[in-house]
Amino acid sequence: MAIFRNFTGFESGHLLVLGQFSLNNGDGFLSVVEPGRSGRYGLRFNQTGVSASGHSVQFPAPGLAAFPADNEAGGIFRFFIKLASYPSADKVLGGWAGIAGAAHARLIVTSTGTFKAQTTGVTSAASLTVIPLGQWVEVQIGCFIHNDSSASAFDDYVKGTVTILGETLTQCVDGPGGFTDPAFALQRVLFGDLAANAVTIDVMYDDGFYVADTQAGPGACVPAGTCSCLRAMSDISTVTLPAETNIVPASPTAQGSLAQWTGGFALVTEIPFDPTNGASEQTDAVIEDATTFLHATAEALGISSIQGVRVLAEWKAALAVNHAILWDGVEYSVAVKAAYLTLPQPSQVIFGALTNAAFNAIEFGVRNKTGAAMQLGAILVEVLALGAGRLGTTPTPLAGGGGNGAPGGRWLMVSGPVAASGVTASPAQKWIPLGGAVPAAGSSPIVPQRWMPFFGSS
Repeated sequence: MAIFRNFTGFESGHLLVLGQFSLNNGDGFLSVVEPGRSGRYGLRFNQTGVSASGHSVQFPAPGLAAFPADNEAGGIFRFFIKLASYPSADKVLGGWAGIAGAAHARLIVTSTGTFKAQTTGVTSAASLTVIPLGQWVEVQIGCFIHNDSSASAFDDYVKGTVTILGETLTQCVDGPGGFTDPAFALQRVLFGDLAANAVTIDVMYDDGFYVADTQAGPGACVPAGTCSCLRAMSDISTVTLPAETNIVPASPTAQGSLAQWTGGFALVTEIPFDPTNGASEQTDAVIEDATTFLHATAEALGISSIQGVRVLAEWKAALAVNHAILWDGVEYSVAVKAAYLTLPQPSQVIFGALTNAAFNAIEFGVRNKTGAAMQLGAILVEVLALGAGRLGTTPTPLAGGGGNGAPGGRWLMVSGPVAASGVTASPAQKWIPLGGAVPAAGSSPIVPQRWMPFFGSS
């Protein structure tokens, strides 16, 4: 069993985002633009015409596969989107993929702003929730695979879930390929759409993060064919994500205690990075020389409950061998190229909870391990933190009529078992969104399934 996590806030300022598996942008509909959600940059997917081969940025997931020794695998992919417009027709906007791009679990947004879950090509009914335009909204896409070694392929299944604004859609497919199908793997996550089509869309992405896990599971179904889609994603207990996360960039703010390289900290704060050689870089040619930097405090960054960091460095060395990223005095070996790349390298991910005080005291930097000439052009830290605020404290308005004076005319406040309008209240929510016009006093309550919960305080 293993847990793998990756994240990016697109803070390199480049389309070639960190640790990517592949990039498909043949028609130029993808770009990195300002402003991002919690940092400076976000990814924009603005398809205005025919896409000849799809447009996507794909990140390598663990490659977990559901095979005999580990016959179950699961993963959750969490990111944020902001729709500038709804697509002209149903449009895939991201999800999990397997070997050869097998479509395990995907998010589809419709032309009316509702969403659907798609699993191995089978699509659910549309949501009741309408995604608001112009607001950052959290998306969570889960994928759970069972693939055992029994004779029946119909013991095997892939279950996908999509959660937005409290509504979860599930689409499960039984027996999609049988035990020998190599597509039973969580190989990558993606932003965008792999398919070639002419469906227009204008959407921003930011702050992507995933968790994936595999385990032996309960084994083959007995009798054969009785497991199917009845097993839940919660059967793999370690597939969890923090409830609220932000990915915040932190560039050097001062030179640290080690200043053995030539040049001050201001030379390596460049974002986006310009790979042209010039004065904006630190240099060194002495073995074991190190340069470290201070960063903004957690309080200044507006974050708390730090879960991990990613140190990003744009550097090159005369000898293209392993050198060291420094984080809190610990060396992490990294292969450095002989020439600048077009973006900071995915140098090191360090996970583990940190208090604000501990984070504030940590210095980060690089060390020359050979004594050959080295140049550092830029360095920064992406910080994964909880409690930074997901959607704020104001209820997010959803499409619908009425309101009785509730915020935005789209929410109904309830203070007891039955509201003044005769609508049955949800005991767990103070504010609940209205899915249609407010019924007249004394009329029948709205069907409970049409009330969507809200993530956040009232």
